[in-house]
Amino acid sequence: MTMRIAHDLIAHQQVADRCGRALAARLEYRAEEPYEVRLLFHTDRPDPVVWVFGRDLLLEGLRRPCGSGDVRIRPAFDGGRHLLSVVLAGDTGTAVVEIPAAEAGAFALRTLRLVPEGEEVQRLDVDSLTASPLLTAGRLG
Repeated sequence: MTMRIAHDLIAHQQVADRCGRALAARLEYRAEEPYEVRLLFHTDRPDPVVWVFGRDLLLEGLRRPCGSGDVRIRPAFDGGRHLLSVVLAGDTGTAVVEIPAAEAGAFALRTLRLVPEGEEVQRLDVDSLTASPLLTAGRLG
């Protein structure tokens, strides 16, 4: 049985020297992948742009700046609004996206109710991990 949490929201992509643009976005969490959070952006492409990062990164980013790789998160404040600033660095460049901190925080609390911290390993879908092509590619058969 798959247990998922999803939250639709409006994100704002910051663009240098111009006003940002609004993007339809979605935060997703799956109990069988308890360490991961997905952030999807609906753009003019046929399929959404998907970023996957650790739930712990989201939780920490709600309190203080964190992350040192492709995803960095920090609390932000803009004109009376509490935001979460998410820096996404990929092969084609870097994007800065802001999402409402209250919505991200409420989503994070829902993930903790579904899978409390410290219980993640009990929820891992080990069968699907061992069937992964990355893990089985090196096996002789």
